[in-house]
Amino acid sequence: GSLECLTIRGMMVSFGNASGPLADLNVPKLLQPKNLYFVRPSMQHYLGTREEINEGAKILDEGIAQRASDIDVVYIYGYAFPVAKGGPMHYADSVGLKNVYEKICEYRDRYGEEYWQPAPLLKQLAEEGKSFAQWDAESGVA
Repeated sequence: GSLECLTIRGMMVSFGNASGPLADLNVPKLLQPKNLYFVRPSMQHYLGTREEINEGAKILDEGIAQRASDIDVVYIYGYAFPVAKGGPMHYADSVGLKNVYEKICEYRDRYGEEYWQPAPLLKQLAEEGKSFAQWDAESGVA
């Protein structure tokens, strides 16, 4: 068993056919030349990455995971997180932890602390202008 079988290959979604009915699909023709797969989207497609990033920061802070990249590997191979984003922690670094932190604070203010509480490590790194990759390097486990 290869871990490649756990990656997302693509998706086609139709929500109510708002722009009119879809033309008939010739499935055998589509499957042969392009190696197209028809699958149901998993819940992972609908979950936001902010929750994953926040939980990942808590896991790092508690010492459950040593590196942010460890969390990325688990999400990519275990939960079919989009490989192109590199995992939730890498994705957070690419968009900026300050942006992620501010959005989580916005959600906290809108929906309450019961549901949205920024992880202390995320807050610290955002305020210091650092990334998870920098935190990994400074903690000596990279």
